[in-house]
Amino acid sequence: NPMPEAKKQRQKVLTITLVIISLAIALLALIGFLFINRHTEQLEGQAEATAVRISGKLPGRVVKIYVEEGQAVNKGDTLVHIHSSLVDARLYQAEAMQQAAAAQNSKIDQGTRIQVIQSAYELGVKLMIPAIGRNHPDYVPLRIATVALGGYFGSRLMLNIREEKGLTYGITASLIGYRHSGFISISSQTDPSTADLLISETIAEIERMKNPDSYTADEVNRISRFVLSELAGVLDTPFSRMDFLQTQVTASTPAGYFAMQDNAARQLTSEMLASMAEKYFDTDRLFIATAGK
Repeated sequence: NPMPEAKKQRQKVLTITLVIISLAIALLALIGFLFINRHTEQLEGQAEATAVRISGKLPGRVVKIYVEEGQAVNKGDTLVHIHSSLVDARLYQAEAMQQAAAAQNSKIDQGTRIQVIQSAYELGVKLMIPAIGRNHPDYVPLRIATVALGGYFGSRLMLNIREEKGLTYGITASLIGYRHSGFISISSQTDPSTADLLISETIAEIERMKNPDSYTADEVNRISRFVLSELAGVLDTPFSRMDFLQTQVTASTPAGYFAMQDNAARQLTSEMLASMAEKYFDTDRLFIATAGK
């Protein structure tokens, strides 16, 4: 009978098909178990390593890091870039000392000035303007403005009255500050016949400082560098630090007085100098005294 034979054949094919499907499902399940749900093995333990601490010779701010954590480095490799304001200040101080040495060398080459020969016959001139004390918020910028007027070799009074006019061998301006008051002092010596001219030229320079357009970028930068070099000198030796602390006690300077000077010098502008001159270089309150022949 053909029908039962055909039926058996179909049952045999169906059985083989079911077996194949079952084997495929089992194979997929095995693959899934071995690979899809496989977790990364984690091993716990301790590893020995050599830790090296590094530090700079001077304090500063880390500007850039050139390596990553765990990176291998060699001796001499640059790891970080550190910016130190103290190094900048010492550089400014060295450059200022070089300029002063060059000026002294120039004087030696030129020989003895006539002002030195005549100094025994000169007239002492002193000009003073009442000012604010060290606790006033304008004291630090006013001090820098006084430096610009006559507090260093390249000041306006030195360049005009000494170098250009030849009226004196030296002229200086300084701000003398106490707790609640102070005064701006200008001192010089000159021949009695040129005393009036020296005084009038000094007053003219005081008034010229009130104009912000009278300052050049080079002059502002030169003043800033000089003040920073002077600040570096405060930290140079234990004795200079003692003098600074003594001034803090005797003059009752405010907290952070050193940082205030550093910030003012770095942020110096012609407008700030002119503003201080306009507010405190009051020639209507000027006292003038002379002594000598």
